[in-house]
Amino acid sequence: MSEPLVYRNFTQAELNDAYNQASLVPDINDHQARQAEETANARRMLPCRLGLAYGPTDAEYIDVYGEADGSRPAMIYTHGGAWRAGTADGAGSGAPAFVAKGCVYVVVNFALAPDISLDEMVRQCRAATAYVYEYAGEFGIDPDRIYVSGHSSGGHLSAMVAGTDWAGEFGAPADLIK
Repeated sequence: MSEPLVYRNFTQAELNDAYNQASLVPDINDHQARQAEETANARRMLPCRLGLAYGPTDAEYIDVYGEADGSRPAMIYTHGGAWRAGTADGAGSGAPAFVAKGCVYVVVNFALAPDISLDEMVRQCRAATAYVYEYAGEFGIDPDRIYVSGHSSGGHLSAMVAGTDWAGEFGAPADLIK
């Protein structure tokens, strides 16, 4: 007997495989190891502040790369991993390029599924962004020059952050994200 279809023409096993990064990227372990090594190199090369808590759980922290004088833009980066994998510890590889161009690079860490819901992930990423805005002066960031980016599921989370009602939900400028 065949497995029942749970979404369109997909069985549960087929849906699970579609979200299995290892099946989609044959050398995923090499890629992840390279990202972790490049992040470790960035941490050695650049001034950085790691593990800054923006929320109440252990998973809610940011890593800040680079120093600035209050006039620098911030690039807030959210890692990918199908909402189920990855941490800030392997996501700082982009810092050297952004810092070299005059940005402060901020990597967001957040809890993962299935331990939390997607709504909670979005809330955590918004809270991290609000924290960067609130403490922009401490990081040498111009609070009027905050940008977001992300890879894969991190791109989705960054889009949710960009679409936030900053004025209504946080009392921040409506155009907090540039």
